[in-house]
Amino acid sequence: MSRKYFAETPVYIVENHDEILPFVYRCLGSKHLPFEGNTFIHLDSHPDMLIPKDMQADVVWDKNQLFDEISIENWMLPAAYAGHLKHLIWVKPPWATQMQDGVSTFLIGKHKDNGCIRLTSSEAYFVSEALYALPEELENVKEVTLHVITIGSYMEDPSKLLKEAVAARDEQLNELKALFDHLQEHRSLRGYERPGNTRRYEAVERIFREVTAVYKESEVDWTLVHDAGCTRDDTDLPHHVTTQQDLSRLITGTFRAFLAALPAPPTIVTVARSSLDDYCPPEDVELIQTGVLDELRHRLGNVDIKPAYQELQETP
Repeated sequence: MSRKYFAETPVYIVENHDEILPFVYRCLGSKHLPFEGNTFIHLDSHPDMLIPKDMQADVVWDKNQLFDEISIENWMLPAAYAGHLKHLIWVKPPWATQMQDGVSTFLIGKHKDNGCIRLTSSEAYFVSEALYALPEELENVKEVTLHVITIGSYMEDPSKLLKEAVAARDEQLNELKALFDHLQEHRSLRGYERPGNTRRYEAVERIFREVTAVYKESEVDWTLVHDAGCTRDDTDLPHHVTTQQDLSRLITGTFRAFLAALPAPPTIVTVARSSLDDYCPPEDVELIQTGVLDELRHRLGNVDIKPAYQELQETP
């Protein structure tokens, strides 16, 4: 098929990460992107490379159903199973540690028993979500190459990052221990004194409800539940609040250098704001967006900015 080319590079700006995929598919349909074998560069603190665990693989052939079933952490690999994406390049900051830097190749396919999408990568990120399968268990397989690259390491003293990470982890562990100690002693969260409506309290409260819906409360050893949870910590989501000074250095230094190093300009660019999901601080999102767009204009020249998130916000 004959490829088409944009006169100006479109830059689609969405709110949630999975809202990117419809624009990618739109460009596939208009033949501005090849139907198969595309390279996708993903700059983010999160890989977004999980798979809807119970979604049937054949859903990828119905784009409207697919868009309904994906979410912010699992929108990329269904497109890889469909063959649209072959080379995935995750460019991450130094505080994102879900995967180690390097290049790996794996198979992605339809599981012969359950009909769901599974893959052969042994990365803990995938194994912990029960997405791993043996090659002989899959059919309609595609080969995917994954590159993981860390950039921006120079922007802060690594010891400072480690100190921040240890302090945050210490706070998390202390609060969780206090919550489960209270559960073990009082057999409920009633009477627990907490500083406001914390997300950890809400998470433990949800665990309490789900466990006691299946087991008698008197049978549950909450100390054991807490200790078991403490062993699952190698793929936690990163949390790092970047100062405005470092944001400027990342955008005008690291991101500018990254764009300059690209061997060819991208066919399309997508930007996810993440300002409504408690990830990107609302007070920083406009600063980041403006800086990123300025760098794209500087590198690519004519760009066609498409603020899709505004259109959704204005829809009654």
